[in-house]
Amino acid sequence: MAGAALLALLGLAGCSSADAQRPDPTAVVKKYLAAIESGDAATATKMDDAAVTAENRDHPDRVDARTLRTDDVLSHAEQRISHVSVQGKTSQDAQDKQARRVGFTFTLDGKKTESSLAVKWDDKAKDWTLAQSLTVRLSVDAVQSKAAYEAAPFLVPGVSSVIDHDAGSAPLFLLVYPGVYRVVHQLPANLIASGTPDTIDAVATLDRDASVQFDVTELPSRAGE
Repeated sequence: MAGAALLALLGLAGCSSADAQRPDPTAVVKKYLAAIESGDAATATKMDDAAVTAENRDHPDRVDARTLRTDDVLSHAEQRISHVSVQGKTSQDAQDKQARRVGFTFTLDGKKTESSLAVKWDDKAKDWTLAQSLTVRLSVDAVQSKAAYEAAPFLVPGVSSVIDHDAGSAPLFLLVYPGVYRVVHQLPANLIASGTPDTIDAVATLDRDASVQFDVTELPSRAGE
């Protein structure tokens, strides 16, 4: 799951004396969340690129980090985060004493979310940078049974061509920013199980991976065998 969803909320305390000599560590989180809220994925991805790479370094081939983290996709989301509020105080990160945690809240899909992000001081840039991203893992699958499923071809608003990974080498997840995304399958009509909708809204929140499943009578990669 995304970095912010993995950590329990901490009580936020005042800054250390070292932090007092530096810019406000909450500023980078305010800018980051404002970018996501406004649909500015270009700014958000520039800010969290190093954090996203670090979070997925163990299995980079299992995650498509780029396709859905674009201005077009985020700006066309059915819903984005709103009513963002960043706390004015920070706390020391429990896992990294060199990092600070910045608490925040936002609303998505009618629900208020409270969490925090880690930031670290960058001596070269002379500023705070994100040590954690606000990304969520999304999977879109064609499902024949609990044991038989594979990545499904699909579209979301803002994508100009079908997202269609080869079943044998498809990443397990695509990264998105928190939001509600309309997923439209591009599966052959003759493979769709009765009652399966053409469109499903994926709700990408911080508390779990987002999963969209389209029921099929036969997996596309095995059709016609």
